[in-house]
Amino acid sequence: MMEIPLGTLAIGTEAKITKIYGGRCLVRRLSEMGFTPGTQVKIVHNHNPYAGPVLVEVKDSRIALGRGVSMKIMVEEVM
Repeated sequence: MMEIPLGTLAIGTEAKITKIYGGRCLVRRLSEMGFTPGTQVKIVHNHNPYAGPVLVEVKDSRIALGRGVSMKIMVEEVM
């Protein structure tokens, strides 16, 4: 499978996190929210793939991520 940014996925898509690009602070903050490599996520809201927040379901929680942060989380779609 090919790695793509989380922010480019369509609503309802499920994916597995493969890598997070960013500094230590960003990686730690995302890790504390449940965004770690190997974790499965689902896109709940992403109407405009070029601007605005992305609402993601991860580990029974819904978290809104800014567009820039969502583009630093690389995922593989789960079929």
